[in-house]
Amino acid sequence: MPPLTSPGCDGCLRLTQRISELEGRMSTLYQLREEEQIIDSMVVAVGLAASSATAREMDSTVPLPCADVAAASTTEHWSRLGAKPKALVSSTPSASPQTPTPSPTTLVIGDSIIRNVRRKSAKCFCFPGAKVADITEKCISLLAKYPRARSIIIHIGCNNVPEQGSEILKQDFLKLFDSLKDCGRRIFISGPLPPFKRGCERFSRTLALHTWLQSACAMHNAFFIDNFNLFWNRPSFYRNDGIHPSALGGLLFLCHTVLS
Repeated sequence: MPPLTSPGCDGCLRLTQRISELEGRMSTLYQLREEEQIIDSMVVAVGLAASSATAREMDSTVPLPCADVAAASTTEHWSRLGAKPKALVSSTPSASPQTPTPSPTTLVIGDSIIRNVRRKSAKCFCFPGAKVADITEKCISLLAKYPRARSIIIHIGCNNVPEQGSEILKQDFLKLFDSLKDCGRRIFISGPLPPFKRGCERFSRTLALHTWLQSACAMHNAFFIDNFNLFWNRPSFYRNDGIHPSALGGLLFLCHTVLS
């Protein structure tokens, strides 16, 4: 009879393979049996721990041997499997205390020209279509809401120029100055941007407002920010409407008006 490993006996080779397969299955069954025994020991330990809950509450200093047995069994089990158990982590996010938002030190108030103004220590309030009288009312309420703001920057007048006469517009600005004279903050008036390709009449009215605001700010203890000469005849600083600043113009406006 040829040996079991003889290459000339196909039946013997299949028998050898079958034996190896059976040995692998027996090894798996033994491993499963050991794991079942470990789980059974953990269940018994948990049951004993639950039955002695009252005694542990009476004396919290008494050690818990059952818990130690369960922990040791679990550690031994994971060690045989070549892995380390991970600590249980709750899936519910813990409520962390919210950091209070610091009060702004500067308020920027105006029409749609300032809609892209952003600064960490400043708070921007944009009111598209607003006129000088509208901003006067907004300033009073906002200053009361943010008492820690030390500076206020106002950009307004663009929507007044096409519709109002120069004298009426001047009276509206004088009312704005009067409402802010005792507010205890530093007042900055951001001058108008010259319109680009919007007609000679609108350009001349804007230039007249720019010139008058310079002297009016000096008389009412307000700081004037000159935007006219900065934007004059620079088409890349404007959007297609010739009124609102482009991305480049907005960045320049921010640096010149708020960051300077």
